[in-house]
Amino acid sequence: MISHPVAFGHLALGATLVGGLLFSAFLQQAGLVGSALLMAVIISTTSLTVVLPVLKESGLLKTDYGQTLLTGAWWRISSP
Repeated sequence: MISHPVAFGHLALGATLVGGLLFSAFLQQAGLVGSALLMAVIISTTSLTVVLPVLKESGLLKTDYGQTLLTGAWWRISSP
């Protein structure tokens, strides 16, 4: 397991983008979506809506680790 939260965030971002693109390519080949890239962006940008409630419910939102994860999720959707 990666002990540094920023490194873990980068790894999770890469895995989410690659997984989203692969899944979207599958959906495009099946004829369910027109643009695999657009669908990959949609799939990968939902993280903030998932991360915030999980951090709040688990009590991690007020910790440094939780704030790092929240900042990473926010940065991901706000950067071009």
